[in-house]
Amino acid sequence: MSNFDAFVDWADAVGRDPARRKRVALGLVGAGFALFLLFHRSIYNSFAGPFPLDVQTLATLEDVPFRNYVSVQHNGTPVDKDELKATGIYRERLQHGNGTIEGAYLWLPLPEGSARRRVLVYFASGTSRDGLTGVLRPADNGRLDLSHSAPLMLDTDDDTTNWALLVALAGAILVGVGLDQLRRALRKPLPY
Repeated sequence: MSNFDAFVDWADAVGRDPARRKRVALGLVGAGFALFLLFHRSIYNSFAGPFPLDVQTLATLEDVPFRNYVSVQHNGTPVDKDELKATGIYRERLQHGNGTIEGAYLWLPLPEGSARRRVLVYFASGTSRDGLTGVLRPADNGRLDLSHSAPLMLDTDDDTTNWALLVALAGAILVGVGLDQLRRALRKPLPY
């Protein structure tokens, strides 16, 4: 008997027993809500973001805000990537002895008089988007520690929004299937 046959036998037994079906349905609903709870920040940011963040506000931030998927602006207009200054630090991928540059770490100068002078920005090669939109995170990301110069980094190549949408979809499917199975388990059988 294969694992699939064993699963089919188990699912058939669950479907015939309303008490077991109820427990499995509540487990599915709980798992779906647990996904929503664990990844609520990423899901919220991917659906509601990017949020406008003024350069003046960015200069005062000491930690990553809840709304971390942002579009950096200066007086209501998007900050252009031409305003970034080079650091000379690049992210390189080595493959079969050949290196290709994946992106560059750049500085975004902040206004005069701010507590910090700059914010680190990671810009992927080949990115042609206008403005600075990305995910704010601590500058010490395990690969590069420039936190002594800038505690925050704007990652313009972050794919958090993509996987957060997939997690939200998986959570919704689990909750939907669980509620459907709970409805079927609580339904009274028809008298024949």
